[in-house]
Amino acid sequence: MRHRGKSNRMARSPLQRVQAERQALLDRLKSADGTPPAETRPIEAMEVVQQSVTKRVHAASRQVLAARLRALQHAEERIRQGTYGLCEICGDPIPPRRLEAVPEARVCVPCAEEAEARRHTFFPTVPR
Repeated sequence: MRHRGKSNRMARSPLQRVQAERQALLDRLKSADGTPPAETRPIEAMEVVQQSVTKRVHAASRQVLAARLRALQHAEERIRQGTYGLCEICGDPIPPRRLEAVPEARVCVPCAEEAEARRHTFFPTVPR
């Protein structure tokens, strides 16, 4: 038995998938309009800390959404240029399943893994 949503997703063109993902992100950004929940007069120090953490989490969440939105806009540009689905490092095709999962993918899995390995070589994790 096939899930209807999955077959609909696969039937859409790359441009339609990227645009749908962008719209979903825009909707999320609109719902998180940048104003954290209304503040009340803190009674205890812990409430002040909780309000501060809430503000920081809210701001970080908006930054992540905005960065992904920029990546999707770049993917849309690549679709229009005819370079969507090609690895920006090696030029090989990016597998369709990767593009379905991550429509804004710019590199193939081997290149992404190599870049990640290099990043860990320069910034190794410190044992705890």
